[in-house]
Amino acid sequence: KVVIAEYVWVNYLSNENLHNVNLEIKSLNGFLEVLKRAKIYINTTVILQEPLYELVEQVIRLFNFQEDIYLSFFLDLVLVYTEKKGSSISNFLEWWESRIDKEAIIVPEGTDAVQVMTIHKSKGLAFDVVMIPFNWEDRKKTSDIWVDTSMFFNKKLPTALIETSSKLEFSYFKDSYKREKEMSLLDSLNKLYVAMTRPKERLYIFSKYFPNNMKDYEMKENLNSFLYNYSDKLPVILGDPELMHNSTNHLKKSFSTKKQKKLNWKDVISLKHTAEDIWDTETANTKRDWGKLLHFVLSKIHYKSQKDQVIDDMYKLGKFSKEDYQKLHKVVAKLLAHNDIKPFFTNDWNVKNEKEILMSNGRTYIPDRLLFSSITDKIVVIDYKTGRVSNKHKIQINDYANTLMLMGKRNIDKILVYISSEIKVLHL
Repeated sequence: KVVIAEYVWVNYLSNENLHNVNLEIKSLNGFLEVLKRAKIYINTTVILQEPLYELVEQVIRLFNFQEDIYLSFFLDLVLVYTEKKGSSISNFLEWWESRIDKEAIIVPEGTDAVQVMTIHKSKGLAFDVVMIPFNWEDRKKTSDIWVDTSMFFNKKLPTALIETSSKLEFSYFKDSYKREKEMSLLDSLNKLYVAMTRPKERLYIFSKYFPNNMKDYEMKENLNSFLYNYSDKLPVILGDPELMHNSTNHLKKSFSTKKQKKLNWKDVISLKHTAEDIWDTETANTKRDWGKLLHFVLSKIHYKSQKDQVIDDMYKLGKFSKEDYQKLHKVVAKLLAHNDIKPFFTNDWNVKNEKEILMSNGRTYIPDRLLFSSITDKIVVIDYKTGRVSNKHKIQINDYANTLMLMGKRNIDKILVYISSEIKVLHL
């Protein structure tokens, strides 16, 4: 509310006292009254019924916020949240309070900006200038280490996890403690080496001031103490500090966008429905699924003698229900017994079901059934349809035939088979 109050005051109510506006918005009625004076009208009953993402979009439009990278990033976060966790406003606000200091915009590569990254992520990369705000005391003051205790405690405890401290120097585990310190120091040195070898021109290292008692400090083997070998006074400067960098213009893989007013999608998008989808959605889906299933079964049948075995095998594999199993037996048997169909399911043909034909332009055609006579040069193209007779079906099967003609075939028959309550065969 405070942020909104300041925004409203700056853009709409700058003639009023900001302190009074902040006091007024503490109550819901006062908040709405402030918005009303700024000519921002919010119907809370309506807007709170919207899904979370749409609610945020409407707030942006109502307050006429200028969309920028930060607002777009916030919208992306809201969208991801709703996809994973739903549209509860209260749950989102709690989540946002826990994430508000952790989320950050990712700047694309090529953008002229400072890149902030860990030393591990910088491996293999190089930069003109590198700044290392290195925590020289980055080793933890306390950590846990595994030690061999098999020779102690009556030999009943083979290993133990203990907390490290300087007291271990006077214990049974001083060697383990010393080795842990050395390995930790080595790891820090390796990271420092990686960081210091990233720059191509300049390197800036920020460290702590040296203490007055350097002798004790060096005994602690802290990384910061290594700088003492160069000088006991800061800053330590190596090289020519006056050397100027000659910048070169690199082609940036970025582009600028113009700010646009956020539109209500309901004003620019219209949804069109067919009568079938509106009034008989379940029936339409059922017909569509049955058509696919029937096509699938017929694609596995080359000859009439295979029909029962194909349907039985597919049923055992769980491809369809028992109800569909019984229906398929009846429909396929009726189809293959049809006088205009049964001649094309005999052993007189070499059968290619749903085989892809690749054209020279990259386009592909997949006829339902291609038959090559084993006696003559006759070729038959068959396409199954489960809907109504349509001119586009004729165009489609003619495309198949024309493709075969481009391959040098001439004696081609074209057949459309409509499978519904009545079987209809069209010879084209």
